[in-house]
Amino acid sequence: MGPSGDPLAVVNPQLQVHGLVGLRIADASVMPMITSANTYASTLMIAEKAAGLIRGRTPPPAARITDEPGGQSQSSSNPAWAHFLAALRSC
Repeated sequence: MGPSGDPLAVVNPQLQVHGLVGLRIADASVMPMITSANTYASTLMIAEKAAGLIRGRTPPPAARITDEPGGQSQSSSNPAWAHFLAALRSC
């Protein structure tokens, strides 16, 4: 998966095959790097993404990670939590 100028990329982020109209790939072969774990869950996520793209659904907004509602800020009471939140926000 990658831009059309990448000689190793076969599909774009919308899972459309470069150079062909009307063809999408929705399996583990679109992953730029295969995980060392089981690929079943990742492949299901790719299939769900493809189904949404084909149906024309807009993706939901990215999840916003906040501190616990109505309570003390987790990040102020736990440095590990603050590090975790910072890492997720950088993705």
